[in-house]
Amino acid sequence: MKKCISLLFFSLFTFSSYGQHRMEIRASNNITGLPFSSYPALFYSNFHPGIDLGIQHRINSSEKHQWAVSGNIALFYHRFIQTGIKIYPSLDYAYAIGSKWKIKASLDLGYLMAINNVAVLELQDDGNYESRALNKVRSQFMVGWRIGASYCPSGDSYGMAYTLAFGSFLQGPYVSGYVPLLPYNTFSLGIDMPINL
Repeated sequence: MKKCISLLFFSLFTFSSYGQHRMEIRASNNITGLPFSSYPALFYSNFHPGIDLGIQHRINSSEKHQWAVSGNIALFYHRFIQTGIKIYPSLDYAYAIGSKWKIKASLDLGYLMAINNVAVLELQDDGNYESRALNKVRSQFMVGWRIGASYCPSGDSYGMAYTLAFGSFLQGPYVSGYVPLLPYNTFSLGIDMPINL
């Protein structure tokens, strides 16, 4: 856990020499399923809400091809399965189309704390079931990616922007020997704004 927090702070405060810092807040829906093929289900199946907060630091000065690193913390709730807390850095790329639109992509790698939302029943010798600890916490890794777009109404590169993104991440080891990697798909809407650090 200490290594993950150190990695988050490293990504938050390193590479900040270009002076442009942004904060992004995203609300999301998160469902389990194979990437791409289950993206339509994000709009009509169960709702598993999440929220992400990230602070981004530009690492180059190009306005057309923008590279950045960001430190993120996120929370999502999957009913009857788990609540997840993610702490992860990401490498972000944005391609500017004119002054208002950007196509964005991100790679994520970090820590996920999974908190079980259901009781696990264990068969006893007398034939009865006994409930084991509810809210058992498991430390796991997560790796993921996002693709999306942002729109800045003012056309100013330092202005507030609205974001939309699709993504996937793998959580593991989820259940060894049964489901070692659990894939999640996400759809998120958010705002992206400049901040002074």
